[in-house]
Amino acid sequence: MFRTLAFMFLFAASAIPALAAVQPEFTEETCVRLSSPAFHIEQISTGYRMYFSSSDYFVMSATSTDGLAWGVESGVRISTQAGYYDASSITAFGMMYNPADYPSYPYVAYYVGIDIDGNYNLLRATSTDGLSWGKSSSVGVLMQQSSYINSPRPYRYDNTHLKLYYTRDSVGSGALTDSKMYVLNSIDHGKTFSGETSLLPSATAYSVCFSTTAPNKMHVYYTTPASGESVASIVKGLTSYNNGLAFVQDSGVGYSTSSAKAYITGCSVVRSTESYRWRMYPSMQTIGNGDRPYVHSLLTKSPYIQQVSPNGVYQTSNATTFTVTGEIFSDTISSFTFASGTSTMTVSSWTRDSDTQLSVVANPNGVSVGNYTATVINSDGYQFSLANAVNVDIAPGDVALTENLFRPLHGERCKIDMTVYGSGDAKIKVYTRTGRKVKTVCDGNITVGTTTYYWDGTNDNGETVASGLYLMVISGPRLDSTQKVVVIK
Repeated sequence: MFRTLAFMFLFAASAIPALAAVQPEFTEETCVRLSSPAFHIEQISTGYRMYFSSSDYFVMSATSTDGLAWGVESGVRISTQAGYYDASSITAFGMMYNPADYPSYPYVAYYVGIDIDGNYNLLRATSTDGLSWGKSSSVGVLMQQSSYINSPRPYRYDNTHLKLYYTRDSVGSGALTDSKMYVLNSIDHGKTFSGETSLLPSATAYSVCFSTTAPNKMHVYYTTPASGESVASIVKGLTSYNNGLAFVQDSGVGYSTSSAKAYITGCSVVRSTESYRWRMYPSMQTIGNGDRPYVHSLLTKSPYIQQVSPNGVYQTSNATTFTVTGEIFSDTISSFTFASGTSTMTVSSWTRDSDTQLSVVANPNGVSVGNYTATVINSDGYQFSLANAVNVDIAPGDVALTENLFRPLHGERCKIDMTVYGSGDAKIKVYTRTGRKVKTVCDGNITVGTTTYYWDGTNDNGETVASGLYLMVISGPRLDSTQKVVVIK
């Protein structure tokens, strides 16, 4: 048993201000993929292998070249064993291919077995080919619970560290509504684990799976009930930007189904044959259709933009390279635009750096001030728009003073050159150090460019001011400045 660390495993909002977490949307595909519940799907050299449950006593497998049509492989991968920790049944299974750490047996699985006393045991098995598995009896039980453990998902994030994500009964009540997400840590390549941490204590999670979409970035998906319900009908997610060390709650819902028709008992996610998309395989129990779930499939079809950098440019800026971060960008991008009403930036080129990043060259020079929406269209027509992706503003103004130490009785005066990049109101006022206004030099409209004003050292009554230090407060379009001026009689 492990002690649960009582803190929320999330970034503070201030830790990553530029990156909001967006939930990729999955679209349901037609047809049932397999008439049994799936534990785990893994990519192999010939396509995909699915590990599924044909009964409570066996883990079997099926293969597919396209992730849609599946054929069951002969034989049993793992079965219950009398006198072992899985003697009663096997209820969950997750694995990873890890030849770097285990060249002799690169397939490593973590599965849940129920013993004759009704305990749920987290166990380990290894394989050289993903077909013939041997139980790691020398490792023994990694975790034991009197109530359920579900969907163990191993994740190797560097040469020595491994994390195991899973769900379990948080209080031992046996009620699914008390199921939460947890993570264990290993520093010996997954042979032992410690430091159980609650991943999101506020959320009910029945099952969990994850995808690694870019270096250091991963999504953890979990199935959860809708408000007021007790069966899982929604897929939500968390996103990590540092290899699963901390997470941000995703906005939105990745997938939902009507609990009156079906509910989700498990999920697994893998890259589709289109290398930029992801396919999720939920095991779904149809209401009134027997007591065993069937495997369905969902696909991420539309791209999405997470952020654009830089997210602010000036109306006078020349062609700028924008880095567009997101996901599900197709191999060829059909179109990319920046638009604000009828005003558009000229986009001269875009380059797909990866399925999660684009480089877009656009010219904001001379366009209207405002917030611009970024729109990307994939090669198959699926598109996404991010409102307020880039703000175009006028450039900050500038002021230059000449002869800010002058003798007005000798005919000298202070020259003020005000440069602005947008038309509007301009004001130049002179104050004493105690805040008393002595002169309004300018209070009117100013046009784009440089306008020159002068202060001759007199007050509003035309009288020469006393010698001393004065403060000149200057304001205009995107310009606010306070300058010191010294008058000597």
